[in-house]
Amino acid sequence: MKQDALVPDELTPDMTLMLIPAATSLQKACATYLTKVRMLMETKDKDSWREKWPDAEMNECVEVVYDTADMAQRMLKTAQAISTMLVTPLNSHEVVLLDELRRSLEPDDVDMDTGELQ
Repeated sequence: MKQDALVPDELTPDMTLMLIPAATSLQKACATYLTKVRMLMETKDKDSWREKWPDAEMNECVEVVYDTADMAQRMLKTAQAISTMLVTPLNSHEVVLLDELRRSLEPDDVDMDTGELQ
C-alpha cells in the first residue's frame, strides 16, 4: 500500500518553520493591543485603581480595559512560548511541562503580573 501523507511522527523540526511567521504575527498583535490598552489605564491594575479612587465605582468600560489588558498579557506570554516551541521543537515538550507545573503551583489569588497575594 502506498502512503500518500505523512503520519505525525514523520514531521521534522524543519517542517515547523512555516508556522513561525504566523506565531510572530500573533505575538506582534498581542504586544500591539497591550501597548494600546495600557494607554487607557490610569493605574497598573484594578486593585491600584480601587485604591486610588476608593469611593468610586468602577464602571463596566473601565473594568473591560483592565480585564483585557490582563488577558493580553497572558496571551503575549503564550505567544512567546509558541514561538520558542517552534524554534526549538525538540525541547517543546519540556516547555509545556514546565508551564503546566508553574500553573499547578500558582494559587488562584496571586496577581499574575506582580506575584503578590490578592
